[in-house]
Amino acid sequence: MKKIDVPLWSDTLFLFFITFLLSFCVFRFYLSSLAAALAVAIPTALCAAFLTFVRLKSKHGKRRSNQWEKTETEKLSFHLAMTAPRENAAWLAECLNSQKKQQASSSSAAETQSGKSRSLAVSSSFQLSEKDPIDAQNRPPAKQKIHAFCSKLKSAFLRTSEPKKGNGGEKNSENARIKTPQADPQAQSKRINNPHAPAQAAASVEEGGGQWEVQDDYSLKNGQSQCFVCFRFEKMTADELSETIRKECGQKTVFANGFTEEAKQLAAAFGVTLKDAADVYLLAKKTGLLPEKLIEPPLKPSGLKAKLALRLRREAWKGYCFSGCFLLLFSLMTVFPLYYILSGGILLMIAVLVRFFGKPKTS
Repeated sequence: MKKIDVPLWSDTLFLFFITFLLSFCVFRFYLSSLAAALAVAIPTALCAAFLTFVRLKSKHGKRRSNQWEKTETEKLSFHLAMTAPRENAAWLAECLNSQKKQQASSSSAAETQSGKSRSLAVSSSFQLSEKDPIDAQNRPPAKQKIHAFCSKLKSAFLRTSEPKKGNGGEKNSENARIKTPQADPQAQSKRINNPHAPAQAAASVEEGGGQWEVQDDYSLKNGQSQCFVCFRFEKMTADELSETIRKECGQKTVFANGFTEEAKQLAAAFGVTLKDAADVYLLAKKTGLLPEKLIEPPLKPSGLKAKLALRLRREAWKGYCFSGCFLLLFSLMTVFPLYYILSGGILLMIAVLVRFFGKPKTS
C-alpha cells in the first residue's frame, strides 16, 4: 500500500488557505456582493493549490526516494560491519564480476547494433546506385566516384555469381564453384578481424579482463589491480589507509563504510580510489545482488514510555523553567491572568521535580 505524502498535502492545504483568505479579502473590497467574492476567491485558491501540488510532487517524491535509499544504505552498512570479512570479500567479488559481465554484454550489443547500421548504409548505397542512374554527369565529383565504385562492385558481384549461358555455361559454373571456396576464407578472415563482431568482443573482454579473486588477507585481486575490504562501524582513518598505500600493487581501491576527511585527502594525494557504503549499495543494486536478509540493528524504543522518560530526564528542567517563567511574566500584561498563572506555576513545579528527581544522563 502506497503511503500518503503528508507534508505534500499539508503544504498544499496551507497555501490554499492563505491564497483563499488573501484573495477573498481583496475581492470583497472591490466587489459589493459576498457571493461574487467567494466565487472568484475559491477558483483562485484552487488554481494556486493545484500549481503548488504539481510543482512540489516531484520534489517530495525525489526527497522520499533519497531518504529511502539512505535508510537502505545504513542497513547495508550495518550488515557488512556485522558480517565476517571473508564473506564480505566473497560477496563483493561476486558483485564486481557481475558488473563486468553486464558491461561486456552492453558493449557487445552496442557493437552489434553499429555493425547492423553499417551494413544497412552499404545496402542503401547499392540501392541508390540502382535507382538513380540518370543525371550522373550532374552529380558532384565525390558522388560520381561513389556511384562508379558501387557500380563496379555490383558488376563484379554479378559476374562471379551468375554463370554465362551457351556452350561454356557448365564450365563457367564449375569455375565459379571452384573460385567460391577461395573467396570464403578471405571473407571469414575479414569477419574474424572485424572489431564489430560480438563474439570476438566478448572473447577479448574475458581474456583481457579476468575475474576478481579473494586473497588470503581478504582483499580482491585482478591482474595488477587490487581491492581492499574494510567494513566497520567507524570511519576509516588516515593511519589505517597508510598501511594500504604502502603495499606494492597497481591500481588500489578501498571499500569501507566511510572515510574521514584526512583519509580522503591522503587517498587523493596517492591516487587511491575510495568506495563508501553508498557506492557499495549502488553496485549491489545495479547487479541485483543485494543480500536478501540483512542483519538489522536493534530497534530504538519509540513508545509513550520512551518519550516520557526523555521528558523526565534531569537535563529537561531548563525548558520547563523557561516556559513557566515566561507564562508568569505574561500574566502581568493580560486581562485574564488566571490561566497564565496556573500554567506557569505547574511548569515551574515540574521543573523543580525534574531538576532534583529526574534521571541523570550518565546512568
